Amino acid sequence: MGDPGSGDNGAELQAWLLETNRRLTALSPKLDVDRPSDFVDRILDRRVTGVGITGFSWVKVKDKITLSVNGVASDRQTLVTFENRINSSGYFSNVTLPISDLAKDRDINFQIKFSPL
Repeated sequence: MGDPGSGDNGAELQAWLLETNRRLTALSPKLDVDRPSDFVDRILDRRVTGVGITGFSWVKVKDKITLSVNGVASDRQTLVTFENRINSSGYFSNVTLPISDLAKDRDINFQIKFSPL
């Protein structure tokens, strides 16, 4: 095995290796301190029958994180139960469900906002 930097393709191989290492560094678990995947898992674990999740939002401004989950609930009671499960989980604070989301009786589109603890 020779020096990968020698020969006709040496410069290409060196450039490819540098780029690959740069991308691997960007994916380093050390950089994933906020763990958005934990947020998704914790919400899905609290989901109740009758709640469909259509989207997640993660916004970080300076050190403040605001999370939200969008979806459709089959009825008001199901939506309130889902909100209560998020609120009592011990993982989130400032859980808010706008009253306007409760205006319909069935097939309720909702957005619940909260912050991680």
